[in-house]
Amino acid sequence: MFTSLATRLLAGAAAVLITFGAGFGAAWKVKDGIEAREALASARAAASETGRQAAIAMAEAKAGADAVNRIAALAQQQQVKTRTQIQTLTREVTKYVPVEVDRGVVIPWGFVRVLDSAATGAGDPSAISVGAGESDTAASDVTLSEIAALSAANDGACRANAEQLAALEQWAGEVEQWYGDLVRRMQK
Repeated sequence: MFTSLATRLLAGAAAVLITFGAGFGAAWKVKDGIEAREALASARAAASETGRQAAIAMAEAKAGADAVNRIAALAQQQQVKTRTQIQTLTREVTKYVPVEVDRGVVIPWGFVRVLDSAATGAGDPSAISVGAGESDTAASDVTLSEIAALSAANDGACRANAEQLAALEQWAGEVEQWYGDLVRRMQK
């Protein structure tokens, strides 16, 4: 009888342990399932936020690119206008500086040396040589109409450069504003 009672007790204890183990295991599985659902929901929320931020960034990048394209188109139009004006002025030099005036005005080599020095960046007119036997006071073969055409072309080129710089400054300002807006949105 003792053996059968001990056997029963052992069998009962084993059944309790098995039931407790199974219950504990099931509870652990439920806990794992809850944590997995929470992790999945958190990942979905993070992915949604990342997608939203990417959409905002893409829209802002397109707006920035549109601004750049707009500024570039305006700058290109202004450059074409400036080149056309220079070409027109250069063609009309003979209208405003007729041949008779060209013949009546003597341009000395010293004046030509000063202009050439400025154009080449030599800085010192003596660095520009004149023909053998020529002095700074001698008449050059350069005409007043040539100087007018050269001056119009140089001034036009300077204006074109200034317009390019203004367009670049405008572009840089818009890019800086766009980037600042992007950074502020990303920090939210």
